[in-house]
Amino acid sequence: QFENAEQGFIDLSTKEKMISIAKGLGISILLLGVMAGFSKFVFGEMKELVLIFGVTGLALILSGFKRVRNLKGNMVSADYLMLLFGFTLGLQANVSELLSDRSELFSYFLVTYSVMLLIHLILAKLFKIDVQSFLISSTAAVFGPPFIGPVAEALNNRSLIPAGIIIALLGNAIGTYLGILIVKLLLGG
Repeated sequence: QFENAEQGFIDLSTKEKMISIAKGLGISILLLGVMAGFSKFVFGEMKELVLIFGVTGLALILSGFKRVRNLKGNMVSADYLMLLFGFTLGLQANVSELLSDRSELFSYFLVTYSVMLLIHLILAKLFKIDVQSFLISSTAAVFGPPFIGPVAEALNNRSLIPAGIIIALLGNAIGTYLGILIVKLLLGG
């Protein structure tokens, strides 16, 4: 199914590709506008928490509608925007500071990701998950949707792409909500 959707996008003319991508971006901007208006109306100001929860929730609801789900080019534009986001975020990183003795951040990430992958491996062994599915699900957990395709291509098993993307998107949605909840609990507000 994913391959058919991708092929359907490739087969479109340049004008049809641009229209399809514009529809997807338009829906995203509309969701952001709706939630910004809701936040302004209810709280008198734009609250980041409302925007993040609202846009994520509305996007999950809209993904259930076939017309939205079948828009061609959504994955292409989403992959591009995710890579652009990651690239610009990476440009802001101060690697020498991360690796310095003063920063415990690198050690924290190393331990966190190592423990996460170890738990993932133990669960995969316990539930007898095959190696390729383990690689796709761990890629989804660590890197998110943009990296599922390249890993599936390297494994020469494109049939894992839809499941990997679903795992990554669910992880992003659940992680967004849990992450914000934990931050609010830790900060006492």
